[in-house]
Amino acid sequence: MSSKESSNTAVGQDIPSDDYKLVIYRSEDFKEVRSFNLSLGNIYVITSVVFLILSGLLFSLMAFTPLKHLIPGYGKIESNNQFLQLVDGVDDLSHQIEAQSTYIGALRTLLGTGLADPEIGNLPDLVVEAAIANPRTSSTVVSRNNEQVQAAKANDALQDVKDVSLYTTIENNQVFYPVSGLVSSQFEPSIKHFGVDILAPAKTPVMAMMDGIVFSSGWDIETGYSLGIQHADNILSFYKHNSLLLKEKGTFVRAGEAVAIIGNTGTMSSGPHLHFEIWHKGQPINPEDILKFN
Repeated sequence: MSSKESSNTAVGQDIPSDDYKLVIYRSEDFKEVRSFNLSLGNIYVITSVVFLILSGLLFSLMAFTPLKHLIPGYGKIESNNQFLQLVDGVDDLSHQIEAQSTYIGALRTLLGTGLADPEIGNLPDLVVEAAIANPRTSSTVVSRNNEQVQAAKANDALQDVKDVSLYTTIENNQVFYPVSGLVSSQFEPSIKHFGVDILAPAKTPVMAMMDGIVFSSGWDIETGYSLGIQHADNILSFYKHNSLLLKEKGTFVRAGEAVAIIGNTGTMSSGPHLHFEIWHKGQPINPEDILKFN
């Protein structure tokens, strides 16, 4: 082959090109609808622009919408206002629950339910009033007074309260026997028996000792169906081990009005009877000092 022929052959060979053509055909007749001339440079530019646009949109979504909180490690959780509000709310609820627990424990003992240390029943009226008015600050007051009670425990045994105002109130109000019957167990505060057990037939109505408002009415595992009434001059009366309660919490009752039915409920009962208690200003009173059952 001559050098001229070689030169012509070289000229006639296909030379690779960086240009591309994108053609859009109609599927029906394969007629060309549109075409685009592309090069590697154009493809790089178009790809880069699309990538930048998508990146900008994604960044905008993450930066200006709540989606940013889904990014692991985004910011510090402590700086999140909602998180701080939740933490404050939980702390506040914890304080309230703690104070309420302390208050309820003291009040239950004060009312003679026997669910807490009975010595807390010596709390002054002002402490209870403060707890009712502001239970969030009552825990410190109750704790301080409980320490005083424990310190005096060795020198001051639980005794009947001979409060003149109690007997004045009793004399000035109509008083009823809750039931008629024999006392099977007497008032024994030394063994934490803060009332008397009165034997009576099943289904005997239990009557309110005096006018008052029912402040507790419900079930207790030890005392069964029990009911408590608030009377004048901070006098409380309790009626326990009933088979049925006739009055709900918040009901006003008159002296002699039936409030329950004698029963044998609760783990501390072994037969039909009424466990009857009287408390005055946080102290248990011997019911037989007020009412002569025998």
